Amino acid sequence: MKFQAGILEEWTESFFRAAGIEPGMKVLDLGCGMGDVSLLAAKLVGPTGSVVGIDRDEVIVKKARERVCCEGHSTNIEVICSDVLEFDAPSRFDAVVGR
Repeated sequence: MKFQAGILEEWTESFFRAAGIEPGMKVLDLGCGMGDVSLLAAKLVGPTGSVVGIDRDEVIVKKARERVCCEGHSTNIEVICSDVLEFDAPSRFDAVVGR
């Protein structure tokens, strides 16, 4: 997965910037997996923004949480274990992403 993320990161970042993702926004990452897209979104929204990543696989969510913490984003990324259809958003989001 990290290999795929490395290949797609530049393109994905350009797409997100063109879509208007910027500092201070609240972003929801659907099917976040190991957190590659969540981490990229967090970089774009900065410390004044936030990202919520959701995935239905508890094992992957645990690993994504560990990764987020290790990469220093535990203050602006939250990873939640939930099915997309059952997710009850804690707040409104400025953008919804997924890859």
